[in-house]
Amino acid sequence: YNLPHKNITSLAYVTSPERILYVGTIAGSVYWAHLDTITQVKTQSLLQEEFHLTQNYPNPFNPTTKITYIIPQLSFVTLKVYDVLGNEIEKLVNEEKAMGRYDVNFYGRELTSGIYFYRLQVGTFVETKKMMIMK
Repeated sequence: YNLPHKNITSLAYVTSPERILYVGTIAGSVYWAHLDTITQVKTQSLLQEEFHLTQNYPNPFNPTTKITYIIPQLSFVTLKVYDVLGNEIEKLVNEEKAMGRYDVNFYGRELTSGIYFYRLQVGTFVETKKMMIMK
């Protein structure tokens, strides 16, 4: 069974009495296949090799949303929220973090409806995504 993307890294796997293999990924997805249909197994590192910033969920949101990011090594991480004019609204993360997956809740109770941006910066890696609050 092939995972849908070559950069997905398995975090854990289990088998069931029904001969089904379940594979959990570091990004939080779960895939399965019947053991009878598996014809090839590839060895893969359990370590995430790339930085990743996911789309917030839910989006649009009111008043809270979750932002998830993955870092492959010990790094200083900055995650900030901006309005459409580029003004910093909130600094969600500004510290050194160990390798792993992180979920950050953003509370937009004080914000007006509209589009906002969140930006992850880890060393030279920078990624920005758009989110919308609807009240």
